[in-house]
Amino acid sequence: MTTFEKLCRILSDEFQIDKDAFTPETTFSELGLDSLQIVDAIMRIEEGFSVEISDEELESLHCLSDVCDLLQSKDI
Repeated sequence: MTTFEKLCRILSDEFQIDKDAFTPETTFSELGLDSLQIVDAIMRIEEGFSVEISDEELESLHCLSDVCDLLQSKDI
């Protein structure tokens, strides 16, 4: 399973989002997540990948490919 596939599975399972909604360019808001749900999504991603995402790193996350790039840079 790729990083992108695992990320999509985590978000799909947590927020009941159709897997067809995910592309690398999709943003959290395009998935229908509000600010509190985005915080929850980041926590689920941290748990799912056993990583910590700093506030500075959060600022650079604009779409799902940004999240994947960050996760891969952490050698997950």
